[in-house]
Amino acid sequence: MHECFKNVPSSSRTILETPINSSNLIRNVKPGIYYHFGLAKGIQMYAPNNLSTIKIAIGIDGLPLSKSSSSQFWPILAYIANHPSYKTVFPIGIYHGNKKPSDSNDLLLDFVEEVKHLTLNGIILNNTKVNVVIQ
Repeated sequence: MHECFKNVPSSSRTILETPINSSNLIRNVKPGIYYHFGLAKGIQMYAPNNLSTIKIAIGIDGLPLSKSSSSQFWPILAYIANHPSYKTVFPIGIYHGNKKPSDSNDLLLDFVEEVKHLTLNGIILNNTKVNVVIQ
């Protein structure tokens, strides 16, 4: 409670800018649920400063969570492909269910809409417009 700590955030939620009610960002994708982290957010976190075009590599695959249940994740993952020494993989979205998603169009809805916007309009990084390309 000392005066020198008055500007220190009270929790990690403040530092990470976690939404107050992140459950609003979860949507039903039959037969499970989906959370969209966002491609733009990942680019903002991991893009280097010196690129005029950002090339994104995307991967989607299912993985079981345990041998004793049918629970599984289907993450949509990405990395910035045109930065050879810095290939940090980041999540765009993740599906969880006891079966694989029944409709891939529904699973990819948020991702496709965001990619269309970013590839048409680019993204602003450090007050500079940067083109986004899916590799």
